[in-house]
Order: sequence, then structure tokens, then C-alpha cells
Amino acid sequence: MLKKDASGETTESAGPLIWGSRLQSSLNPAAWRPIIYEKGTWVLHMLRERMGDEAFLRMMGEIVRQKRYSPLTTDEFRNIAAKFLPPKSQDPALENFFESWVYNTGMPSLKVQWSVQGKAPKLRLRGTVTQADVPEDFSASVPIDIVLPNRKAIRHWVYTSSETTDFSIDVPAPPAKVVADPLNSVLARR
Repeated sequence: MLKKDASGETTESAGPLIWGSRLQSSLNPAAWRPIIYEKGTWVLHMLRERMGDEAFLRMMGEIVRQKRYSPLTTDEFRNIAAKFLPPKSQDPALENFFESWVYNTGMPSLKVQWSVQGKAPKLRLRGTVTQADVPEDFSASVPIDIVLPNRKAIRHWVYTSSETTDFSIDVPAPPAKVVADPLNSVLARR
């Protein structure tokens, strides 16, 4: 996805996923395969991470039930997928998700910074997530894992934008580390 062509443009920037086979006639005709198959797979992976495995499989079953032997438009897919998001999800209609990942191009670089304030047992983790290397209107839901000593990590989702995004969360102990997207749940530059 980040391989550069003769003009210095990345494969991913050749066009959005929605262009499909029209990417074959773009300025970078070899880009269609990695965009459709690699980026397309990542988009589904990102949806699965947001929904959870069980909800994702139910969504796929619902698509088969509703659309078996019929064409499925991108908007129909988005509407069905949105019904399987966890309650109170950011971007409940998946409009921003599809705008960034399906209708546009971009792979962000992500950086997380954090600090802890207070004294146990009242600790507050404050942090920021900064994205770079994407258009100004690009946004993404990024999982932040807060790794606590001898405990299961706490996952906190942060919705990024062109501005540095602040987040804060109460934690029971000082974190050993705070990591943006540790399981590669977001198509990002590493």
C-alpha cells in the first residue's frame, strides 16, 4: 500500500476503494489489486474489531439472509453493518468510517502520548492521539490499550481528526504502558 510509483505517489493514494475496477485505468493501473484486496480486507478487519467477532459473524449472516443472489450496494452494506455496532458507538451509522476508508484515500501515522494524574486509588489517565500523513478531513476510530500491571488491558476507543485528540479515563493503577492500536486494528503506517 505504501510502495511508491515513478512520480513518488503511494499505491494507496491511486484512488479510493469505492472505485473498484476503475482503478485499473488510473495513473497507477497496478494499484487496483492492492487497494481492492489488501485495503478491502483491512476495512473488513477494522469493522470486525469495532463490532467484535460474534457481532461481525451475525452481520455477515444477515447480509447473506437479506441479499443472497442479489447485488449489495456499498450503502446497503454500511446500513446493515451499522446495526451490529456496540451500543453507544461513535459514528453509529458508520458514515465517517466509510467516508475515510471507502470513499477516500489515506493511511494515518498515529502517535499516543499520556500521563497519569492523582494518587491511587483515584488516578486519571490523560492522553492525546495525533494522526499525520492523511488529508485534513480524515478521521478514524483508534483503539488505545491501557496495560495495567497484573490486570487485563483496558481498551478505550478514540476518534481522531486533523487536530490532536484528547482523551481521559479513570484507571485503578498506574499503567505499565499505553499503546495506540496494538493489535493492528487500524490500517495505519507503522
